[in-house]
Amino acid sequence: MRLARIAGASLFAAALFAAPLAALPQQSRLDRERARFQAETDPVRRAKALAKLGDEKLNALRQELAAGEFDAARELMEAHLKNVKSTFEGLKASGRDAEKKPDGFRQLEMQIRRSIRSLDEAILAMPHDERERFAEIKGELDEIDRELLRMIFPRRPGRR
Repeated sequence: MRLARIAGASLFAAALFAAPLAALPQQSRLDRERARFQAETDPVRRAKALAKLGDEKLNALRQELAAGEFDAARELMEAHLKNVKSTFEGLKASGRDAEKKPDGFRQLEMQIRRSIRSLDEAILAMPHDERERFAEIKGELDEIDRELLRMIFPRRPGRR
């Protein structure tokens, strides 16, 4: 019986100290990917860096929502939307043909699709009064995604 109490107390102490430590690597990965993204000037490499940064932001979004921090989650997704827009504008301004050289465009489109899917899941799980701004962000991401797909696949089958 005493051994069970000691083991239980040890597990409780380990869980108590492991929770804050588990958040540290996540935040440092997010900061590291954010620094890589901001330092990148080439539009294609910037889109690839955004894919990694976006994945870290989506992980952080899940953590913020699980903790009930809706304002922090909204700020995180607004920053992500700003990054997506700047990356998309940079790719368009580069003059690259998305159909012939889809590198960068493809990575950005896949990241946007993952973001939309995560936002869909998040919106369903949050209170109704918090959903509106997240739905607006999702809508803006969806518009960029559709435009990217038209750029990558301008000739649709059956159309001439």
